[in-house]
Amino acid sequence: MKMLYLPILAISVAACSSNFVTRPYDPAKDAKEINGIKYYEAAFVRVRYEFTALTDRDGNYLGSSSDSPPACARAVQKEELAVWPDPTNVRVVENKPSAFSSTTFGVTLSNGMLVGVNAQAAPQTATLLGPFLSAAAAFSAKAVPPVAGGPAKICNASPVIASVTPVKSLGSLQAD
Repeated sequence: MKMLYLPILAISVAACSSNFVTRPYDPAKDAKEINGIKYYEAAFVRVRYEFTALTDRDGNYLGSSSDSPPACARAVQKEELAVWPDPTNVRVVENKPSAFSSTTFGVTLSNGMLVGVNAQAAPQTATLLGPFLSAAAAFSAKAVPPVAGGPAKICNASPVIASVTPVKSLGSLQAD
């Protein structure tokens, strides 16, 4: 008789559990109603910043690369690896409660990316990004070569984002 209680207990525990699932967003299926929260998958991108203005030692503005004629040639300030939302990869997180339980469904979003689902977790950013950051350290700032007949001075102020490139794999992080 005691052996009969074990399967009943297992079924009861399974029936009381809830879970969360994620799936790709399907515009045809989800057009009318979504049974969850829409979010963007995170993606690694390589961001390049370039100086666009020329200043003297005292910080006085002398001109920019967009002047006609240009006062200076753009120079790379830095390149960095960043995590941005991927608008081409939309997903949905759904709560799948059991018939015998009551659950509280909560998510935390940051810039449209899912960063938490009803849980307290220790930050793992440094552990997860470690291999990528060490590869990103291979980047070095370098001046964009001046165009023949262009300005002889290199810009040294007013950095702007010059390019954002998706990173497909660790191999694509090599410096140009």
